[in-house]
Amino acid sequence: MVEKLKDRALRMPLTYIILGALVAIVSARTYVLLGGDLNLSYGGVTFHHFFTGAIIVAAIGVIVFELDGKYMRDRFTKSLLAFIFGTGLGMIIDESTLLLVGGQSYTLAQYYSPLNLSIEFGALGLLFALFLLRLFISSFSNKRR
Repeated sequence: MVEKLKDRALRMPLTYIILGALVAIVSARTYVLLGGDLNLSYGGVTFHHFFTGAIIVAAIGVIVFELDGKYMRDRFTKSLLAFIFGTGLGMIIDESTLLLVGGQSYTLAQYYSPLNLSIEFGALGLLFALFLLRLFISSFSNKRR
């Protein structure tokens, strides 16, 4: 039973979306904590990694919709695209405070604030709940066949 659930979980793109989001969030938080700056500036305008995440999510969306069905049946391709999509989604989730302050610059204290962290954990919790629901539904539907 556990082996079947594990196999189903590894076939679900949502598994790789969650993994990509976790990698992006942990990497971003660690990099900023060590003194790095994830933002790009040009002409006095700061582009937060929220925008990088949005570009990744949009690009993967276009790629997925444009791919031939033959490629989307390939498990590796589907998993890779899901992971990259999750990475972009993780960048968006990680910059949740940016949305709360209306797109203005904010401090490290705000970046690591309890509100920001709770929003991040809430978003990841929602993804995980969707994952469990999807796993349950796929398990139930396969038993009926």
